Amino acid sequence: MSIDFSPTQAFPREDATRTLTTRWEAAKGVMSPGRYRLYVSYACPWSHRVLIARALSKLENAVELVEVEPKMDHIGWRLGGHHLADCYRAYAPGYIGKASVPLMIEIENGQAVSNTSADLMRMFGTWSSDFGHLLYPAEYAAACDVWNADVETNVNKRVYQFGFAASKEEKDMKTSALMKTFLNLDDLLAKRRYLASGDTPLEPDWRLWTTLARYELAYRPFMLSASALPLLDLPNLARFFDDLLTVQGIPETYRPDEIVAHYSARLRDFKIDHC
Repeated sequence: MSIDFSPTQAFPREDATRTLTTRWEAAKGVMSPGRYRLYVSYACPWSHRVLIARALSKLENAVELVEVEPKMDHIGWRLGGHHLADCYRAYAPGYIGKASVPLMIEIENGQAVSNTSADLMRMFGTWSSDFGHLLYPAEYAAACDVWNADVETNVNKRVYQFGFAASKEEKDMKTSALMKTFLNLDDLLAKRRYLASGDTPLEPDWRLWTTLARYELAYRPFMLSASALPLLDLPNLARFFDDLLTVQGIPETYRPDEIVAHYSARLRDFKIDHC
């Protein structure tokens, strides 16, 4: 597959924006084969949730995948001889924000659709087909919204609080808050199988799952304090993780080796930059 890039240059300043407006509402309901291209990293949890929604919604033919390399450099995500930033220059010329994954473009008009994982997950997860799995059904929308906000704040973003630069006190604070949330979730999952519906994994479950998928591989060894509990000490969360990993299409989205390679490199680069 060839990709046409505009010449590498600084992001334009005139009419520049640090946000990329999601443009999928106008195209909603039209998922023709080969219409979209999705740039992802299998190491990235925000990409992972979108990969899951694509798989469960059976949109592989409509949404083509392009993988960035798991290890970043000083510019950012690498893409063969280019960087993901070159894609942003080509497909979102007024954008000056972070060149992040996921990024989806509409191939025919060469325009960016969205780089917001929550929007892309919702776009895919509300797509109705004979074979796909709805992740945001109307009858559970209110429950999903509540759980999404809770999981995003107290789990997904909590593990990144203070980043690699965290002091011991900051790590202890972050770990304590995360463990409190995990213990509460473990208690809840002793009584019900999933979060929002109880019998079907929906958006909040997969948002939680992508963090659990990185917990023992990256977060506990690299970003949390020694007081972080092993997942096996949280038996209902561990059951929840194993249960969702058996869902058809999910093992193909999960690449532990790339997760370890990415976070190990990030930690090494941080130590080099700060030694």
